[in-house]
Amino acid sequence: KKQQMPSVFDSVSWSQEALGLSKYYINVKKFRYAAHCICSAKRKISSENPSGISSNSEGKETEDEQTRTINADIDVAFGDLYLAILQTEVERCRENRAPYTENQDIDDSSLLDSDKDLDAKINTTITNFEEGRNVFKLANRHYENSKLFYVLDGHVSKHIVILRNQAELYKSLLYFENDSKRRISMWNRAKLLLSPLLDQLNPQIYAVEHKEIAFELGKIVQEVVNENKRRSNGSTSKKFSKRINECSLEAIKHFSYFLACFDQKMFEDIFEHQEVAIACLYAQFYIANLYGNMVHSNPENQVEYWRKSKSGYEKVVSLRRRILEPDSKSFRQEFEICNEFIPLLTQKN
Repeated sequence: KKQQMPSVFDSVSWSQEALGLSKYYINVKKFRYAAHCICSAKRKISSENPSGISSNSEGKETEDEQTRTINADIDVAFGDLYLAILQTEVERCRENRAPYTENQDIDDSSLLDSDKDLDAKINTTITNFEEGRNVFKLANRHYENSKLFYVLDGHVSKHIVILRNQAELYKSLLYFENDSKRRISMWNRAKLLLSPLLDQLNPQIYAVEHKEIAFELGKIVQEVVNENKRRSNGSTSKKFSKRINECSLEAIKHFSYFLACFDQKMFEDIFEHQEVAIACLYAQFYIANLYGNMVHSNPENQVEYWRKSKSGYEKVVSLRRRILEPDSKSFRQEFEICNEFIPLLTQKN
């Protein structure tokens, strides 16, 4: 009720602060508090300027830029809330925990009554694909609305964040989907959200974004490889071999591009920053693993795949010894896989 009362403070600034507070509540999984903040911001903006229209110096009616911005931010906040709800339910199901419950010690009935979807989803328990898809659709709808304002040309950083969050929606929903064909389709949709960015963004200006997106695309396409391997059920038919090989090469291309974003001098310097170094280790490990997955009817080509896989694993072992202590827990499982596969691939060569 207090939000409805006339006030002397700036409604846009107040709404922006409310949305900022909602991010905190989302991070600590207090979704009802987050929803309260977002709905308050939405109602405050609507009550101050119901139509969102103002007159410019020429007397023409235009939608106020601040209003458009805050409305887009509200859509992003709703999308982030639904994404967090979906991700929390995936975590709960993976860990086989009891349904998440939140103490309701705020009176938000008047705010949430205007959004029945939101009220129903705040304390939802997702147990199957249909329930997950309902939350997915709500989040995706808000993200799509926000992109009408946060277009790539002019709002690059915000547009990229929204696209990556949409990709995360697909990754989360995949947990509840068992059909491998539909899973592949969903991975491909996530890929289509991000892959155009590598052509659209200038790598000189957006170097960090190029690295992050290339690595993310490599991981996504690698999952498509894994899905196709499961579908093949060990078959070496031309149909499945072609799919696995094509996807493997695509994933290798993305991981290789990620590594190529570091020139030789930078590649030496990054080992001062362990997180970046470990990401490079993973990229090299995935490349080696992908070459090992590839199948060819021609023995010479098959041996070449194995040779590249062995070479990749050897490079990973060398890099890990260089940047990590022997007893480090980081990358330990992958390191053991490398040491296991190198002698096996040596025999095959």
